[in-house]
Amino acid sequence: MLYDNSVITSKSYSTLSTLKHEKALRAYILRKTKCTQRTFDGVDWKAHYSAFNKLTVFQRISTAKLIHNLANTNRQNYLYYSTSPSCPGCLSAEETFEHVLICDHPPIVHHRHLQLQLLRNTLLHIPTPDKVVDVLMQGFSDWISSTTLCTEQT
Repeated sequence: MLYDNSVITSKSYSTLSTLKHEKALRAYILRKTKCTQRTFDGVDWKAHYSAFNKLTVFQRISTAKLIHNLANTNRQNYLYYSTSPSCPGCLSAEETFEHVLICDHPPIVHHRHLQLQLLRNTLLHIPTPDKVVDVLMQGFSDWISSTTLCTEQT
C-alpha cells in the first residue's frame, strides 16, 4: 500500500485507522476540552502517546480517569450510591476532583504538599530539565493559589 509517498506494510491497520478516525477525534477533543486549534496543534501527540504507553496498565487507567474527570470522589459516590458528597477532610464542601486539589483542611494541605514534592523529585530523577520542573511546579502553585482565592471569594 502506498500512502504519502511511502510504502506501508506492517502498519497498514493503524495508518488506515488514523486516517478514518483522526478528524472526528480531533473535533471531539476540541469540543470537549474547549481548547483552540492552535493549542491542540501545539501538543506533541507522539510524545504523549509514547509516555502514556510506557505506563503500567494501572497507571494508564488512573491517568485516563484523571484526564477525563472520572476520578472517584464522594460527589460521584453520591450520584451513583446516594452516599454523602461531603469532603471527608473539611466536611464543608462537596468532594469533587477540583476540591481534592484545593481543599484547605490542614492534613490535606500537608499531604498535597508532600505529593507535589514527590512529583518534583520524580521529575528531577528521570531527568527532566530544571527549567521545565520549575515551570511545572510554579504552574501548580499559581493554579492552587488562584483557585483557592476564587473559592474564598464566592
